[in-house]
Amino acid sequence: MGISLLMNRIWYEDYTSESVAKDLGLTVDEFFRKITGEDAFTFSDISTLKALLGLSNEEVDRIFFTESGPKVI
Repeated sequence: MGISLLMNRIWYEDYTSESVAKDLGLTVDEFFRKITGEDAFTFSDISTLKALLGLSNEEVDRIFFTESGPKVI
């Protein structure tokens, strides 16, 4: 659920994976490794995504801090 919420929000806000990766200072491959759970999102990544996508605290919790969410370090 967490990843699908994040991806839906990215598309809803008319961003692409490429543009979000760039805003996070990542390559597209690095961003997808975080999406797939191979790598973890940092709190800095989460803060950037929150501002970029206009996420509420509740949305951040549902995306990143649930069992189905991505890894966070």
